[in-house]
Amino acid sequence: MHEKIAQSIAESASEIIGYGVLVTDENGTIIGCSDVRRVGTKHNPSVEVLRTANPISTSKEEAASLKGVKPGYTCPIKFFNDLVGTVSIAGPPDKVTRFGLLVQKHAEMMLREQNILEMKLRREQAIRDLAQSILLYDKTEDKRGILSYARGLGYDLECCRIAVILEIVSQPEKDEWDFDKILRRIRNFFTERKHLISVVENFQIVLYLALSCPSDTGEMETTAARLSQSLLEDLENHGIVALAGVGLEAHDFNELSRSARAARMALHTGKLLEGSPNAFDGAQLDTAAKRVHSARELVLEILLMTLPKEQVPNHIEQILATLRNGDADGELARTFLVWCRNPFASGEVAQELTIHRNTLQYRLKKIKEIIGLNPWDFHDSFLLWTALTLQQVGQEKTD
Repeated sequence: MHEKIAQSIAESASEIIGYGVLVTDENGTIIGCSDVRRVGTKHNPSVEVLRTANPISTSKEEAASLKGVKPGYTCPIKFFNDLVGTVSIAGPPDKVTRFGLLVQKHAEMMLREQNILEMKLRREQAIRDLAQSILLYDKTEDKRGILSYARGLGYDLECCRIAVILEIVSQPEKDEWDFDKILRRIRNFFTERKHLISVVENFQIVLYLALSCPSDTGEMETTAARLSQSLLEDLENHGIVALAGVGLEAHDFNELSRSARAARMALHTGKLLEGSPNAFDGAQLDTAAKRVHSARELVLEILLMTLPKEQVPNHIEQILATLRNGDADGELARTFLVWCRNPFASGEVAQELTIHRNTLQYRLKKIKEIIGLNPWDFHDSFLLWTALTLQQVGQEKTD
């Protein structure tokens, strides 16, 4: 029995019955007491109770002949039929004996609750270790150990087909981040127990989803993105604002690990492109900002993030140096990036920018005049797009 739970038993029982209470370990040593000065001393009546497994009363005369013993009633504490200690009530035996069964059951109930809590905590830690192991898996390692460990926890990782990474941006009680509560809500959203969901490092939550979708059709990633969006909306209804990164479809354990890393990279890259805040920084998330970022949709942006740091500033400077002089407020750059998403639908682009189509064409021509790159030429357009994209994410990359 832990000293902390023993002290809690002694204090709570004493408060209930109004008499002093002590708790001993399996050797009869006091490990919890309403009078903390007695902790660490031997309690002779408890030694006898532990020997016989039967409760005893200690009269005033008997107590006087024993060192450090008060009159009272002492009974055993059993945990799954094992003697783990005793609980003793100080006071006239004829008055405190009637509380014996109550205090005994109270102590045994608190022990059971503590045991259940510890089992839950150990399981949660085991699930967290498993989730982290998948995320950090190196294909040179033997995956059989991880797969076996997962089966022991009730998860078949061969059924997990795609990974999603969540990052909580804000919640109602900003100073008390209760990830247990958030985890319960997420797990309740995905009602089937086959999904592996856990907190991992950097205050992120990983979801290894076992979705039943046809392979190699793109439906897996589309479904994961749709579910992620619905989950974020459900969380926001409860005051929890989050962002999500969706990985790539996985066909085996190795690909599941890559899917998790792709999801984390998609989340990281998407946050930089949207200018979304990090957890705990106190900034507000733009209501118009995209919340779900797909690794498939951001494949080029993610690829750019892998460029050597020393090459990025040179590329940005070569392409954008002259544009900055003629685009102080960034209007031309924003126009170009929106246009890149749908260059063959000028009307839709102009509508998104809330400008006239002629204004759109004017701005694109203005870009060509300033930097000498033709927005209608694929090669030139790609150079400009990479430079602008790297500029968006470059501050974090060069820090």
